[in-house]
Amino acid sequence: MTFTALILHEDAGKVAARIEPVEETALPAGEVCPIAPRRDAWARLVRDLPTNKLDAMTETAPLAALLELAGRVLKGEVRGRIVVDVNA
Repeated sequence: MTFTALILHEDAGKVAARIEPVEETALPAGEVCPIAPRRDAWARLVRDLPTNKLDAMTETAPLAALLELAGRVLKGEVRGRIVVDVNA
């Protein structure tokens, strides 16, 4: 199975990002979970996680801000989740 991965790295002191295919066999052990437990986990999140808490830990950003966001991620400045709106 092939996944699409966003790879963030520093290059000469600047944040760089690229999107590339990654084979499942190239992922570290434990990075791939079978679909049934993932579905169970998502169903439990939908059932048990209050939406106001989810909203409080989620930030939405436009695709144009991706490199700036990558810098924040690499510096450990991001908590929660960032949803990248590819249409914004």
